[in-house]
Formats: sequence, C-alpha cells, structure tokens
Amino acid sequence: MVNLTLNVHHREFREHVKDLSCISEDLCRVVIVDNNPFSFLLQPLNGIPCISFSPGQPHDNQVQGMIRK
Repeated sequence: MVNLTLNVHHREFREHVKDLSCISEDLCRVVIVDNNPFSFLLQPLNGIPCISFSPGQPHDNQVQGMIRK
C-alpha cells in the first residue's frame, strides 16, 4: 500500500490474487496497481492495470503519474 506521501505500507507480489478486503472493510480509497489483471480479480473496480516494470527502467514513474493529490 502507498499513501499520498508515497510511503509504502504493505506489499503483495507475484502471481497471487490479492484480496484487498484483508486491508480494509472500506475499499473506496484503496486501489491495486498490477501488470496482471488476475491479481485484482476479487475487487476489479479497485484495480488499475499497468505495464510491467524491469530493473532496467530506473526512471519508471508510471505509478506516480496515477496519483492525484
């Protein structure tokens, strides 16, 4: 999880389906950003697809562009 100050609070990764309900009962301010739409299968309205990241892209700022303050 990332808050508006860009602090990471929680990470889920790899090929697993992420269940956002274990983070909060109120998901109106929770999103999942993942390159695999299967990851947000349980809460599709909270999912934001993105392109894959690789270590060769050190200046990738795709997620920062999605954050609206």
